[in-house]
Amino acid sequence: MNASWKRSPAALAGLTAVVVMALALVLAPAALAASPISLTLDDGSDCYAPGDAVYYTAVLTNESGAPVSGVALDFTYPDAADSGASSWMCAYENATGSFPSDGTGAISGTVDLDAGGSVRLEILCQTLPDASSDLKAVITAQVPDSADFPGGVTESAVDVDLVGVVTTIPVEPGPLSLFKFDDVEVYEPGGVVTYTIIVANTGSEPQLGVGVNDVLPKQIDAANASWECVSKDMATCSPASGSGNVDCSMDIEAGGSVTITVTCPVLEDASGYMTNTVIATLADQSQYVADDTDLDPSDTTDTTADDGSGGTDTTWEEGASTTDAYVTTTAPGGETTEISPEEDSAGSITTVDDIDTGHGRRAMTDPGVWLFAAMALLLAGGVLYAQMRTSRRRG
Repeated sequence: MNASWKRSPAALAGLTAVVVMALALVLAPAALAASPISLTLDDGSDCYAPGDAVYYTAVLTNESGAPVSGVALDFTYPDAADSGASSWMCAYENATGSFPSDGTGAISGTVDLDAGGSVRLEILCQTLPDASSDLKAVITAQVPDSADFPGGVTESAVDVDLVGVVTTIPVEPGPLSLFKFDDVEVYEPGGVVTYTIIVANTGSEPQLGVGVNDVLPKQIDAANASWECVSKDMATCSPASGSGNVDCSMDIEAGGSVTITVTCPVLEDASGYMTNTVIATLADQSQYVADDTDLDPSDTTDTTADDGSGGTDTTWEEGASTTDAYVTTTAPGGETTEISPEEDSAGSITTVDDIDTGHGRRAMTDPGVWLFAAMALLLAGGVLYAQMRTSRRRG
C-alpha cells in the first residue's frame, strides 16, 4: 500500500465508504431480487376474429421453497371482450384459494400456494362481434407485504392479439376428405365417448399409403380405448383394428372411403375442454387435419355441432398457411375463411404474447431496496466519522 494512505486514515476511510456504498447499490437489488412466484398467460394465437371465442391459459406457480399465502390474483378482460358472456375454470395443485372450480364473468380472488404449488385458469373469452381493437388481456398476482418481501411483490403477464381481417379465399379441391365427430357435446367423467373418423378419396386417382394418426386426449383412458376400421368401395385399412391411439395405413381407390370407430372410456377425474385431433398424411406428405372438442359437465357454454353429431367439429386441409392465420374449412375445396392480422399504416405487424413483466426482480423503487441502501450508507458514514476522529487525535 502507498505510504500516503498510512499517513491519511481519513482518506482510507473515505475510500472504504465509497466501496461500501457501491457494494450496497449493487447487492441491494440482488439481495431482494428473487420473486417467489411466476405467472404466465397465453392463448396460443397472434390474432382473433371479432365475435369468436378466445381461450386463455393462465398459470401461477410458487417457485420458492416455502409456502406463499394471500396472493391476490386478478384477470382483466380485454376491452374487445364481453366479460359477462365469458366463462372460466380453475384447477389447484398443492394450493387452495377463493376461486371455485368454475365461474363466469369477473376473475378476482386470493390463493395460498405450498412450495411448488400452482393455480391454473382456463378462460373462455367471448369477443364482441363489432370489436375493432386489438385484444389485450392482463393477469396480475400480488404477494402481500411481509418480512421476507417488504412492500410486497407484483407479477403480471400480458397477451395481445391483433384484430383479424376475415376474408374469403378459394381453395383448390384436394384428393381427400377428412371428417371427425363424436356422439356427445358434453362428456361425462367415467363415461364413454365414441368418435367417428371418415377418410374418403374424393379425387380421381388412387391414394395409397395414407397414414392416419389420432393421439387420444389426456381425458381418455387410452390403455383401454379401442378402434376398428370399416372399408368401402375398393379401400383397405391396415391394421383393421387396434387399441389405444389410432395408427394405421390406408389404400383408397377413387370414390372409396374408410370409417374408423374409436371407443374411448373417459377417466374418472377428467376435466377441461377435451379436444381430439386426427391427422391424415398422404404419400406426398401433405396433411389433412380434423378435430372435435367437447365440454366438461362444469362448463355451461352453448356449443352447437356443425355436423349435428355433438361437439365442435372442424376440418381443414393443407394449402393455406396456419402460421400467421387461423384457417377453418368444412370440406376440401370450395371456399374457406382466413383470419389474418391487420397491418398498420406502415405495413408492419407487432404481436406480443407471454410477456412476463417484472418476473424475478424487484424494482429499484421498492422501499426495501432503498432501506437496504440507506442502512449501508449510515454504516459507511459511521466508519468515516470514526476514522476522522481517530486521525484528529493522532494529529
